[in-house]
Amino acid sequence: MIPALIYLFGMDQLRAQGTALLISSLPIGVIAFLPHARSHQFDLWLALLIALWIGGGSYFGVSPVAAGVPAGCAESLGSVLILIGARFWYQG
Repeated sequence: MIPALIYLFGMDQLRAQGTALLISSLPIGVIAFLPHARSHQFDLWLALLIALWIGGGSYFGVSPVAAGVPAGCAESLGSVLILIGARFWYQG
């Protein structure tokens, strides 16, 4: 989706990434939430509080860490996570 937004709509990469996130997040989240909203089976204040904590942690916690991680370290961590996932997959 991101390459299509860049080449067909002339967006820069960051704008295309943001647009792709919005495109995928809104329909999936809203459609999945509708049955719960209709039956009033949710806690709005708790959801907002947790969403704010997640958003703040993502913005303030990950950005400085990701900027300082050397490229080789990121690939190594990704490989380790894939191996851990494969181990859990095969253990069933």
